[in-house]
Formats: sequence, structure tokens, C-alpha cells
Amino acid sequence: MKIFIMQKIFIVLTAACFFSSCTFNTGNIDQGKKIDLNTKKEIDNLNGVVVSSIINNQPGVLISIASDSFIAVTKKSSLISFLQQTSRLVDSSTLKTIDQFDLVNSTDNATMIANGQLSGKHDYSIVFTSLTKEAAITVAEFKNGTSTMALTTIYGKYNDGWKLNYLMVKPLRYLNMDAVDWYEQSRLNYEAGDLVDAYGKLLLGTELSKPSGNNWSYLIKSEVESFGDSLQKAVTNSFTFPINQSTGPTNVSIFHVQPHVLPEGYAPCVYFVSTISQSDTLSLSKECDRLNGSIGDIFKGIDKNKTIIYLAYHQVPQSDSEYKNCYRKQITLP
Repeated sequence: MKIFIMQKIFIVLTAACFFSSCTFNTGNIDQGKKIDLNTKKEIDNLNGVVVSSIINNQPGVLISIASDSFIAVTKKSSLISFLQQTSRLVDSSTLKTIDQFDLVNSTDNATMIANGQLSGKHDYSIVFTSLTKEAAITVAEFKNGTSTMALTTIYGKYNDGWKLNYLMVKPLRYLNMDAVDWYEQSRLNYEAGDLVDAYGKLLLGTELSKPSGNNWSYLIKSEVESFGDSLQKAVTNSFTFPINQSTGPTNVSIFHVQPHVLPEGYAPCVYFVSTISQSDTLSLSKECDRLNGSIGDIFKGIDKNKTIIYLAYHQVPQSDSEYKNCYRKQITLP
């Protein structure tokens, strides 16, 4: 089953080395209110500079608080691109800290682990190799439309003070649901025999599974991966694309399904090839209505969604530009 994932927002700047062959040492970890007040104040001030530099698109300001290692591995073009992309995303009025850690080891280049507690099943860990003996992590979040974005910073303490070593902006939640929530929704669909929605929701959960990058793992990761394997086998055994379907006067060829996140909620999107001219929008609209009437027979349970989106193409698109050239109809139940 071929399902295309929605466009990702994945922005990272780093001088850190993750999962390298370094000394492993969890060291001393202070979290939240246990962090030394002076340290917390310094880190909070630096985070303020990071947010300000993003909002105001000021690469020079960001460089001024970065470590030499960060500057050495981050190309200027990458930094400029990062700020251009994130400046339009960050809403400082909704920005708040989720978790904060101060980690101390006896050596440089040690692998550090910070265990975050969001609430039971949503617990996670961040594993990274610190360039300094002491490191500080902040995970913050802010709203952006239907998404809640995570903003993660990692600082190292050098002889001349704290310096930025890592910066990531990536989705944490869609529709106020994180990776664990989407996994649980996927499992419910799977148990009901609704494989398409199960697969789509698991894909959304996969997009959200590493909100600070590859250094982040939810503690139920192995459970989710095992379920994903079972779901993939079930989908592969149940569907062979393209699926040819008669809508009465016309035939269509469904070539993939994609999960969409709309302001009003989750919606599957059905992509199909139509023999009707793209200029004949009235006939295409009626064809979408007819296809919608039988879609539950093709994909069990999909018709239980409040909204389904249909995209009609003259032929299977081969490029991003061709994907934009289609007739679109969104059908929402009253």
C-alpha cells in the first residue's frame, strides 16, 4: 500500500554527535525545579535569545551564543534557511517549557541520558553525546495552526560560559495528539478492521515520534514498532494498488491514500485517476460523490470518518508539480 506522508517540518542545527562510540555515563541529572536557580536563569536567558533571533530572522544573534563547534559544522546557508523557515512558525505568545535538564559528567564526549516525564505512557528519553562535561537541555512547545511544535535546545558549558550546541524545531503534536495518542487511535482502527485509517494514523504518529530528532525515543517505542510490523503485513495482504473501481457511468483507478490533518480533524485523502477531463469540474464532482458512496466497500471503515478528501488526476503524477494539478473535492458529513 503506497501512502504519501504530508510535508514534514524538520529543522535542525547541531554540533552534537549522537550515538557515537564515546564514554557512556549518565552522571548527575537535575530536572525542572531541581535545577540550580542561577543555571536555570542563564539557560532561560539564552533560550530567550534563540527565540528572538528566530522571530526576527537574525543569524548573527544566533551565532553570538553558539559554540565554535556549532559554527564550524553549520553552514551559513543552512543557518539562513533555518531562520527563514522557522521565523514564520514560532508564536512566542504560545511558547512554554515542557521539560528542562542540567546534566553533569566527569568527562567530555560522554553519552548522556535525560528521561522526560510527560505522563506515564507518554514518557520519553533523550540520548546524546555531550561535547562538554556539563550540558543543559530545554524542550519547549508552541502552537502553529493544527500543530504543536517542539523547540529543543542543548547547551554545553565551556570555560567562557554556556554555548548553543543543538537546535531543533519539529512537530510534537497534531490536533493536540502526540505520537503515542496517534498510535492508540491506530490500534483501535486496526482492531475494528479499518486498515487504511489505522495505517494513516500510525504514519502521523511516526512523523511525531522524534520531536527533538533521533535522540528522542518514547518508552513504548518497541511496542509501537511491533504493532507497525503487524499492521504493514495486514495492509500488504489486503490491498494491491492500483484499485480499479466502477462508479456507474465511469471507472476510476485509486492509486494511493494519504492522511490529512485539517483544522476540524483527521481526514483520509483518496487519490485516483479519472477519465473525465480536468476542465469538466461538474462531472468530476459527481464522480467523487459516486466514489464516496462505495468507498466503504473498498476500504472498510473509511466511510466512518466525518470528512474524506478526493483528488482526481488525468494520470498518475510523477512529480510534485504534477501532484498539484488535480481536481479536489472535500466531502464532509452534516
